[in-house]
Amino acid sequence: MASKANKTESDTFSEFMTDTLVLEKPDGRVFPGIKANVSAKMILIPDVRLPVEAGDRLTRTLPNGITDTFLVDDPGFHEQFGDITAHFQVKVHKERAAPPVQRNALRLLRAIYDETRDQSRPVDDVTELKTGLTAEESRAAWRYLRDKGLIQTFNLDYAARINGPGVDAIENAQNHPNQPTSGFPSVTYNNVYNTVHVGTMVGSSVQQAGDRAMQEQIVAFSSPEKRSELERLVAELTIHLGELNIDAREKQKAEAQIATLKAQLTDDEPDPVILQQAGRTLRNITEGAIASLVATAVQPAVWHSIGQLMAALFPK
Repeated sequence: MASKANKTESDTFSEFMTDTLVLEKPDGRVFPGIKANVSAKMILIPDVRLPVEAGDRLTRTLPNGITDTFLVDDPGFHEQFGDITAHFQVKVHKERAAPPVQRNALRLLRAIYDETRDQSRPVDDVTELKTGLTAEESRAAWRYLRDKGLIQTFNLDYAARINGPGVDAIENAQNHPNQPTSGFPSVTYNNVYNTVHVGTMVGSSVQQAGDRAMQEQIVAFSSPEKRSELERLVAELTIHLGELNIDAREKQKAEAQIATLKAQLTDDEPDPVILQQAGRTLRNITEGAIASLVATAVQPAVWHSIGQLMAALFPK
């Protein structure tokens, strides 16, 4: 395993790819095991060989078994820029979940379809099908399917057999998963996105950093305060970079990171992963030289302020 000193910028970039996604194409092709970094409206994907296009679906399975589903609005391909390798900044929106009754009804309809499509005998009691639904949920779903005309019913309550409209609904849902189908305004389910805002937390089951906790802090730059601090840092470094005692190669590398930060600041929603990578690289390049200038009293106030800003914005 490479030491920290020997890590390439590509290695550092890869460290942020903590999510694993599946890419599903409308033509049925599936690309599993994609490393990525997921945020609310954008997904960062470093593998530019993937055929990501508008209309594709990206899914991830959370540790609790719930599946997040995103629809691609714009692949957002970005060429290599300085030390930042080529990558996708995929603009997405979350696929809307169906209401519980519709979600359960679709699950039950699929079970009835599988059970009766190749035989004439109906299901005697849908609550006995292995759908993961409770008996009451199954009965409510049966009533929904009956009222929508998607199953054939009998004198015995909760008996059912798939009919023509039901077959069409299931097969249309399979062939066109991103589109509404008969009886189901949305056919996607189990999409949940949770954000927890914590102030002071004592005795909670939610883990905070401790001696055995493995966590990484990533600063969000969406707040006006953080954005203002970052803009001030970029402005100060642009003016004073030539004062640092670093060689030409390191200076060129630092200038590339500053250019990356400036480019991100032109966006209304700068990518925190790219900002963190560029900022940490910049901090690694300049930290020793800044400490030297502060110690030798060469504009100590300026460089002390720059050093504090970098430490706060780009924690290691």
